[in-house]
This record gives sequence, structure tokens and C-alpha cells, in this order.
Amino acid sequence: MLEHGERIANPPRYYCQPSSILADGELTVEEQIIALKNWRDDINLRLIAAEENMGSGTSDVTLVSEIDNLLCFLESTETDKI
Repeated sequence: MLEHGERIANPPRYYCQPSSILADGELTVEEQIIALKNWRDDINLRLIAAEENMGSGTSDVTLVSEIDNLLCFLESTETDKI
């Protein structure tokens, strides 16, 4: 069960790309949303560090965009259930 929580808290360690979170049948939609937001927060911290000349890649910006698109999809799915 620890791994389950760790996948939500630290998704880049367990998934090669953000869309892989959606394919994980063990996570609920709510958990997928939390995992994606955690991943996005980690990237945003790296981007802030990059602005302070601490290094980062442009691929992070692409990942943030992908995560935002996935979050929009999941959140609209949740809204449709209401």
C-alpha cells in the first residue's frame, strides 16, 4: 500500500510520462488528478530553479502543457459524473 501512496506523491519515479498515470487502473480519477498536480508542482519548482540559473530543460515546459491537458480531461470527466 505504501507504493500506491508513493505513486501519487512522487509520480515521476513510477511513470515514464504523465499519460501513463491515466493508464494505471489501480488509481481512482481523483488520485490521478492529485498525482498529475504533484508532478506539475515538481516541474514548476524546477522551472523556478532554472530561472535562477540552477539548470532545467525545455522539456519541462512541454510536460507542464501535457499535464494541464490531462488534468482538463480528467476534471471534465469528473464534472460529467455530477
